[in-house]
Amino acid sequence: YGWPYEQIMHMKIQDINMLPPEEVKAAMGKVRAQKKVCFEFRHRRADGSVRDVEIFSSSIKAQGRDVLHTIVHDITERKRSEKLLSKSEERYRLITDNITDIILTTDTAGLYTFISPSHKRVLERGDEVLGRSIFEHINPDDTPGVVATFEKAVQSRGIMRTEYRYNHPSRGYIWLESEGRLTDMQGTLTGVIVSRDITARKQADAAFSESEERFRQ
Repeated sequence: YGWPYEQIMHMKIQDINMLPPEEVKAAMGKVRAQKKVCFEFRHRRADGSVRDVEIFSSSIKAQGRDVLHTIVHDITERKRSEKLLSKSEERYRLITDNITDIILTTDTAGLYTFISPSHKRVLERGDEVLGRSIFEHINPDDTPGVVATFEKAVQSRGIMRTEYRYNHPSRGYIWLESEGRLTDMQGTLTGVIVSRDITARKQADAAFSESEERFRQ
């Protein structure tokens, strides 16, 4: 804490604690009542810096007196990391909640491990697909090609791109375009795939092709 031993021996807990006195008093009362507790405080060092601390405190008897035996861990860096992680997760959640493209992750066997909210909005299938095959609802005529593309990407760690027909619960077969690659997520190989509905584009291409043929004839 930075204070000389002689000085800190004449200080009170409240002198280093950044919490209101009533909260400190309540915490100490809790220790006396429960004998053993764990809680977090913020402590001030001699140089004025503030540290987050985790306190393990026990009520014991020593030389005939009731005293609090306390162990303090400095958790400032852990709290900072948790805050950064929380911000990162919130940013990620906002992106995945509002993006129109479908984002999903899969293991190397092609089983769903995560889907974005857009998967439910666009494809009308939600968390019930987790743990199931990503090829389950693909048109049987397109399945072999999509599986081959996926397996090649797993082996080469390259980027996969493919178009195929997907059996939509209420719209019948629609066209999807998918692009993804295998990446290392905390030591686990994971496929990250982004897909979009290209049915309107496919229909426009077919109409244009038909028009061109009619014009040629």
